[in-house]
Amino acid sequence: MKIVMPVLAALGAAGAALAGAAAAHAEPSSRYCEAGYAHGDVDESAQVTVGLLGALLVSADGGGGLRAGCVVPVHGGLYVHGDVRQYELDGLIADGFPGPILGDDSQRDATAREWRAGVGYAVDVSSTMAAYGQAAFMRSDYYDDFEATGLTLFEIDNPGARDGVSLEAGLRWLATPRLELAGYGRWDSEGAFGFDSRPPETCCDLPGTLVYEDGSDLRGGASAAFRVAGPLWMVGGYEVGDIDSGFLGARVAF
Repeated sequence: MKIVMPVLAALGAAGAALAGAAAAHAEPSSRYCEAGYAHGDVDESAQVTVGLLGALLVSADGGGGLRAGCVVPVHGGLYVHGDVRQYELDGLIADGFPGPILGDDSQRDATAREWRAGVGYAVDVSSTMAAYGQAAFMRSDYYDDFEATGLTLFEIDNPGARDGVSLEAGLRWLATPRLELAGYGRWDSEGAFGFDSRPPETCCDLPGTLVYEDGSDLRGGASAAFRVAGPLWMVGGYEVGDIDSGFLGARVAF
């Protein structure tokens, strides 16, 4: 017993020293892939004239979807990155009629999809904090099923796929060996989501037009990642922009 206790004490001290050294040299994640559930929130609506039958109210709000992305170092602080996200936004067409003239209010979804691919550079602020900036080519697109089968309720002016650039800067901080926190701001030249309407050119035209707005979007967000075991992390975050979005998923560091 007299020999065992000093040995255990020595082993404990060595373990504590190694853990402290690992924590001291721990760095924020710089090589990983992550994927999970995403939820997008919007609050958009527009009234679309449908000729002699009056107007329809078209609206969209929140919906679930998926998000996935990877970050891979190239050399030094240089890295490549990419991500894709898609939301199925709940759409509603309210006709305001009690009977089946145009059918009762109907749910018709709108799908918002974005992807980015680009390069970035990270600089160590300290042993546990890194600042980064990145640029990417991006594409934003929207799909919908607002047109009823067999009856076109209104015209749709959808710009389709829109190409642009995305610029982002942020900080990643390894608060503990198991907890990483991050915050960022991003400007997208495309990615705004909204509805507008264009009336018929004459009083007897049928129908009016639903217009998808497009344009730039300024976004900000924060995230937290918790190491579960080995390379596996649980990650969650929230982003504020034209489409507010939350994310919960898994990250694998490699």
